[in-house]
Amino acid sequence: MLNTHIDETTCIVLITDSNYLRYTSYLVTKIHTVQETSVKIFVLTLDVSKEDFSNLFKFTDVEQIQFNLQSLVKFGIEPQGHVSIASYAKILISRLIPKEFVKCLYLDIDIYVVDDLQPILDFPLNRAIAANQFDNGEGMDLFGTYHATYFSAGLLIIDLARWRQELVSEGLIDLLQKFPKLPRGDNDLLNIYFRENWQPLPLTFNFMAELPLNGKLYNRDITPLIVHLVGARKPWGSRGHTIWHTQYRSEFLDLFPGELKLTRADSVYFRFLRSLAHKLPLLVKLVPRKFKDKILIFGEK
Repeated sequence: MLNTHIDETTCIVLITDSNYLRYTSYLVTKIHTVQETSVKIFVLTLDVSKEDFSNLFKFTDVEQIQFNLQSLVKFGIEPQGHVSIASYAKILISRLIPKEFVKCLYLDIDIYVVDDLQPILDFPLNRAIAANQFDNGEGMDLFGTYHATYFSAGLLIIDLARWRQELVSEGLIDLLQKFPKLPRGDNDLLNIYFRENWQPLPLTFNFMAELPLNGKLYNRDITPLIVHLVGARKPWGSRGHTIWHTQYRSEFLDLFPGELKLTRADSVYFRFLRSLAHKLPLLVKLVPRKFKDKILIFGEK
């Protein structure tokens, strides 16, 4: 790693619990591999001991910050499908990160880092939060209008200083008391709070590798810095969902041999359909939508 541009006021933040600790370790390792400049990485952990953390991260430069959600759980929040309850720690980031850091890049664990993150870290903020837009009807679901924008909370650039000054975490906690069981959990909560008051990011910063979620935004010539492996079919459970899932699995197994399990998306049936889709792409239009994201994904090999 080259320490040519050290910014001691900007950091990267990850959130995990014991179930996702190894995937977090892989992500930290990948960031260190591609990052050409030094950046502080904090991992916020729920129910992870200091001993377990240090054993897994002993070869990486990262700092653990333990947290609990007792102040939020009392409102009745619950896990949303495959999303851990730990994700609600996002709304507490400005409280948990040391005050000398005035800006952070938050990353979900299901992210595949393709290239140096410096362009994202250097992105000039003019709002309290910056993110990438979803284009799959979430705005209509939450706000009742197709004109409403809706962003992904899987990658966020956060103005920590502004959050502290404007008491954003406190405002989000107050809002959570009113809406403790939103369909998309903390993602909906953040969109309600920052409705039409968030800054859009370039598509290359958080390319969502799932056909329905890209919709009109998808461009086959795109070269992303980050690929977000969104949805329930994670790379640790599906071998061939996209080319990026395949690359993730290969790199993860180098770090943790034999630790990935496959789901039915790796069955002979779906492997055959994926192969057929690349040979006869027009047939994909006849495939039921619920199966389409299992077989037709950008450039799979």
